[in-house]
Amino acid sequence: LDFANVETHYVDVNTPEGQEFVNELSITSLPAAFFASDVQDAGNFTLYSDNYWIIPISDYYLLNIQGTKSLVRDETNTPTIDLFVMSECPYGKPAQQTMINAMDTISGFYLNIHYIGNVYTAAQWNALSDDYKNYYQSYGMCEQKNDTKYYCSLHGPEEVENDIAQLCAMKYYNNWTDFITAHINNDMNISKTIQNMGYNETLMNECINSEIGWNLYAEDILVADELSVSSSPTYVFDNVIIGTSSALSLTNGPLGLLCSLHNALSGCENIDSIQVAQATGSC
Repeated sequence: LDFANVETHYVDVNTPEGQEFVNELSITSLPAAFFASDVQDAGNFTLYSDNYWIIPISDYYLLNIQGTKSLVRDETNTPTIDLFVMSECPYGKPAQQTMINAMDTISGFYLNIHYIGNVYTAAQWNALSDDYKNYYQSYGMCEQKNDTKYYCSLHGPEEVENDIAQLCAMKYYNNWTDFITAHINNDMNISKTIQNMGYNETLMNECINSEIGWNLYAEDILVADELSVSSSPTYVFDNVIIGTSSALSLTNGPLGLLCSLHNALSGCENIDSIQVAQATGSC
């Protein structure tokens, strides 16, 4: 979109005007940004609309950005962090490593890692607009596999394969966090990482290169899709989505938030000793 001639108007959510917009546009996270209907005349509007980067609501178009959002999910007695990443994202990898490092010091919480991407059947792919397909193809983001489905990720088919490799490790091995660490340290070399970990090469390769792993990916990305998570890394602490900028603005970052929410966790007193891999942006 061309923002050169955009006039901005800031609204406090706590004012009557702000509450009117919250109700009219069903706003569930902050910050929120939306455009008047004449944004349809902007360059590349179709691309943004087809990609759900802007969403038509009422007489406006809501910018699909990641804010802080409360969720309604099944409650658990164990603190849980869901981390959403793209495995090739230069900000997602440090986020993975930081949370895995934390597990060596802080005990009593669950860590789930999910991936961000898209999967289309052949029919769904053919139904996409030309602008949308051209966008995918110009950046080499998708690959059609033998099941005829298109598997897409921001950093291309190699990222999809790396996501799948990590999901296969999760499926078969309890020490999957060690696999992710080794995977990152091996510059995302899957074969070398499988060998270093002593994993069954036949088992892992069959998973990665067949519908076993492809289905793991297709199912896992539905979690991010359901929660409208599109930015890597994004954190979900218990029932609250925390975007990257919000998490990094806190003392000790996401680990500080974990320990502030659950200060009785064993090891929180040693939070300053945890090796934090800096992730200063998002994909």
